[in-house]
Amino acid sequence: MKFKPLQLKITFKYALFGVLIQCWMGSALLANELPAFAVSGTITSEEDGGTLPGVTVVVKGTGTGTVTDVDGKYSIEVPNEDDILIFSSIGYTTQELSVNGRSVIDVALAEDMQNLDEVVVIGYGTQKSKDVTGAVSSISEKDFADMPIQGIDEALAGRIPGLDVVSSGTQPGFNSQIRLRGNRSFTASNDPLIIMNGVPFYGSINDINPYDIRSIDVLKDASSTAIYGSRGANGVIIITTKSGDVGPPKFVLESYAGPKIAYGRLPYMNGEQYAERGREALRQAGNYTDPNTNIELDEMFFDPTEFANIQAGNSFDYPEALLQNGFQQKHQMTIMAAPRQSPTTFPEMF
Repeated sequence: MKFKPLQLKITFKYALFGVLIQCWMGSALLANELPAFAVSGTITSEEDGGTLPGVTVVVKGTGTGTVTDVDGKYSIEVPNEDDILIFSSIGYTTQELSVNGRSVIDVALAEDMQNLDEVVVIGYGTQKSKDVTGAVSSISEKDFADMPIQGIDEALAGRIPGLDVVSSGTQPGFNSQIRLRGNRSFTASNDPLIIMNGVPFYGSINDINPYDIRSIDVLKDASSTAIYGSRGANGVIIITTKSGDVGPPKFVLESYAGPKIAYGRLPYMNGEQYAERGREALRQAGNYTDPNTNIELDEMFFDPTEFANIQAGNSFDYPEALLQNGFQQKHQMTIMAAPRQSPTTFPEMF
């Protein structure tokens, strides 16, 4: 097959023109994609000043990024001098900085510990929460500062998982029973060990003024026995009280006042229901032979006062006589000051 010279010449011209156009467009696109500005620097920790390897550096809004080396150094090329660099690392707060034409940007990242550095009391000292592997629960004075409580047991009730606070009696002033994850013994004591300011406390937990407490830490699992031995088998309640701080004295006034109203009332039997209950008990014993109310049998089995009230249809509401709306208030002034230090030098007397 033969091609005409003119047709081949025109085809070759168009092909050469297309190649030149593609090369020009490709060079223009590459020129737009090439970075226009280089930025480098070193990333350190704000706390100790040490270099941070593995920190991610990304140009905001793009997929361009890099990671710092073992010496905390990085180098990245940004498209524009006004771009924003994002510096991020696990355990540190993320920072965004504008380039603003700078070629060297050094960054100091602050630690983002959140609750990892929360200090709790364990045993005879303190430890960070992130280092504690056992079951530890903590509450601070802020958790019950606004509560009108009479004792520490009321502050603990419903705030510590696994801790049950049960009243040991119905009379006023009765101490509550505190159990951590149930009973452990049928014969021995099931009360948890109380440690106040590093010293075992053998009194009642309600003997401690709740407004003198700074924090309460509760050790609930078997790891407490590694610190306190067999005395910690029922759990440990560690109480830290307030103390004076260096500086001027602090005056704290804590007070509350308000009504005290019964939340609800238990249903009680009235006079007639109480009498019928007595009749039914006598029927079960075979003494009250009439299945219905019998005045002669009532007079026989009830004392004269009860029989007279039954005949008159009287009833007495004991809860109504015992309960009434009350008013409670409490005011406490606390003065916290550091102890005075004795002078190291004595003034000249002569």
